[in-house]
Amino acid sequence: MKDTLSFIVQSLLQKNKIKIDSEELDFQIQSHPSYPSLHAITSVLSHFDVDNAAIRVPIDKDTLTQLPTSFIAQVKTGNDTDFALVIKKSKNYKVIFSNKKSETISEAVFLEKFTGIIVAVEKDDTKQTDQIVTTNFQKPLFILALILFSALFLKSSPSFTEIFYFLTTLIGVTISYLIIQHDLGIDSKIVDSICSQESKTTNCNAVLNSKAATLYKNIKLSDVSLVYFVSISIASLLLVLTKTPLNALYLISLAGLPIVVYSIYYQVKVSKNWCVLCLGIASVLVLQASIFFFTTFNFSVLGITSSLIIGFSFITIASIWLFISSRLKQEQDFKKLKIESSKFKRNFDLFNTLLQQSKVVDTTLANTTEIVLGNKNAPLNITIITNPFCGHCKSAHNMVESLLKTHHNKLNVTVRFNINTSNPESNGVLVSSRLLELFHTEGELKYLEAMYDIYNTADATAWLSKWNKPNNKETYKDILETEYHWCLDNNINFTPEILINGKSFPKAYSKSDLAFFMDNLVELYQEHQNIETPFILKHN
Repeated sequence: MKDTLSFIVQSLLQKNKIKIDSEELDFQIQSHPSYPSLHAITSVLSHFDVDNAAIRVPIDKDTLTQLPTSFIAQVKTGNDTDFALVIKKSKNYKVIFSNKKSETISEAVFLEKFTGIIVAVEKDDTKQTDQIVTTNFQKPLFILALILFSALFLKSSPSFTEIFYFLTTLIGVTISYLIIQHDLGIDSKIVDSICSQESKTTNCNAVLNSKAATLYKNIKLSDVSLVYFVSISIASLLLVLTKTPLNALYLISLAGLPIVVYSIYYQVKVSKNWCVLCLGIASVLVLQASIFFFTTFNFSVLGITSSLIIGFSFITIASIWLFISSRLKQEQDFKKLKIESSKFKRNFDLFNTLLQQSKVVDTTLANTTEIVLGNKNAPLNITIITNPFCGHCKSAHNMVESLLKTHHNKLNVTVRFNINTSNPESNGVLVSSRLLELFHTEGELKYLEAMYDIYNTADATAWLSKWNKPNNKETYKDILETEYHWCLDNNINFTPEILINGKSFPKAYSKSDLAFFMDNLVELYQEHQNIETPFILKHN
């Protein structure tokens, strides 16, 4: 099932027509170190470059009239508080706590529950984002396969009884698939709508997650149910195609009645809860078994052909499903592990401990006009040592460019080239000199455009033809030479290298992880600036 907080945030974005990959959103929220807090919501929204605000507002009627039509609010739930999606409907408010729980209350009741804390978002049509929901072709392909499968069955001119049996089999496959989705925790609107109607006597989770639902180790009744219905559906098709009666399958369905009796007994006497999906499977089994009493059964039809077809269907499907289910369960376990490891890795205290253990490098270059992006007076400095022809530098520059979009006024980024200047006419010197020149003569945006271009073309001749050679070679060659000798003096031999206020980016982390710590780093170095700590580096 989709995480509750993820569902609320996703619903808020949908209400505001903001498209984001729901799976990635779910992962980012659950793996956030402060999950399930307000900070987790705002940080993830900022990660996706969604304009958002978390504020405390006065709790009165006048304030409510000024709030947007949909927002996330902190509300009181008994002796605790929880986050909920709030949708204004005339004078009433629909409060959605999860995909299973919502209520519509009056304005007066909402004011009693409202704590005054909200999160609101706004769609910015000027922003272009790549976080668009990806198209899923699995369901259309599955539906097409099911249609072709049914058409092939019907083309064989089956009897009414055989058609009825086949249709109930497909219903059984569908319900079994829904139960599998529930067991694996896969988000499904159908399962949520069926299993959300929980009461004192109805609870799918209590039945499906009970010990009785597990037969042996990781094999559950849901696995057996899916294998059974898929197997008999394939067997039905093969028997009809070979003009063999389905009497053997009717007999097998009759043998399944004890399972129905056990299921009903367990739900009534042991669990004392009804499972709607389980009752659906039981109903299908009863319908199929009843066919046996409306047909003329003859043991002579249990021949070698029907036995081979049924045996082949069951063994093949069981083998395939055991392989698939083990992979699906491994994937679910891996997802949980990925969330936990990511949450651990994104713990700022751990990151900062490693960062502070790094040796401080004096990044100041006196009398050198380097490329400095962002706010030159910001206390947080990121120095990136790069080379225009370094393939690994591309991702680092894309990351830095993304950080500048969201934190432009909170940090400054120094771009320092590690280029051997012994040959003034080399492509490295010419391109780097021109990049310096573009920054100093045409500004930050033009420089970023040219830098993006060189990392995406990697063709110096074409790039120089488009952007031209530097007009003032000697001036910018001197800057490159100063930067190059600084790299040699500080043993920085590989690019890209990232320094945060003179400290090397921890090697235990991927450079793309820097985005997760930006808010914390900004706050940390602003505090250091306020108390005038001596190690904050100044840049010309």
